[in-house]
Amino acid sequence: MTDLEQRIIYHLAKQGYKYLALNGGHARVFDPSLDEVPFLRGGMYRIETERNGEYQSTIFGEVIGVPGLFEDEKRVELIDLTKLEFQENLF
Repeated sequence: MTDLEQRIIYHLAKQGYKYLALNGGHARVFDPSLDEVPFLRGGMYRIETERNGEYQSTIFGEVIGVPGLFEDEKRVELIDLTKLEFQENLF
């Protein structure tokens, strides 16, 4: 992960986002007001909403659309931004 990608992730955490999904070629953040933890299905992290036990919709999150960033096509993981620690490199 590049230094710029790390700084973007740290900035997202400071803005209150809770989860960042790396989905093999792009990254997505989820609305911080949602308490559900995104889960992996079909190669994409998502949140499925329901009301009264019935499926309502699928939320894929907002794409971080910066060309050249978060393009590790093999990486599929969920980062919990509430547990993020950032260590500055002084040299």
